[in-house]
Amino acid sequence: MHELQALMQMKKQLRYALLAVLLAGLSGCGLKGPLYFPPADPISKKPATPSLPTGEQVQKNQQELPGSKQKPSMSDQ
Repeated sequence: MHELQALMQMKKQLRYALLAVLLAGLSGCGLKGPLYFPPADPISKKPATPSLPTGEQVQKNQQELPGSKQKPSMSDQ
């Protein structure tokens, strides 16, 4: 009989513990305070265009670095 009472007591304590964890978890969810709406911003005045490399920049990129030697390709042999 004592075992049954002990089991019921443990179940009751487990329910209280789970309820406390559930309430703590729910209270931490979401944003606090009023809803946040970003300001209504009109379409940006300057469209985003990708910058194309200039001829000078392409030449700099294609120059060999000092001390580096390119291996000949298969077609050069």
